[in-house]
Amino acid sequence: MISELAAMLGRNVRVLGAFQQRAVSDPLVAAAGKASHAELVSRFSELLLGHRDEIVHPDPEHEVGSCFQVTYATLARALALDVSEEAADGHDLEAVTEDLPFRCIAFLTWPDKGPDD
Repeated sequence: MISELAAMLGRNVRVLGAFQQRAVSDPLVAAAGKASHAELVSRFSELLLGHRDEIVHPDPEHEVGSCFQVTYATLARALALDVSEEAADGHDLEAVTEDLPFRCIAFLTWPDKGPDD
């Protein structure tokens, strides 16, 4: 799923970047972008929550949302989607895409320990 998300963002990086820049000053573009982003979050969450029985955290919806935020932000940075290309130098998209699923799995399946544990 993360590989497909990375590929989709990579295929559309120039258009997405242009829309993100335009959204700052255009409320219609911003609204469309927010709706599209919400749909992406919903699809990502739906797929992960299909494995709810494997998620050990007490609030699976919140944890899945956090996984999406970290995943999207990491991919956006590696693709220079939200920053200048110079700022993304040193980010290896392939390595990031390989690492992210393991980070999400670890986060979702790590036993929830309280502050006293």
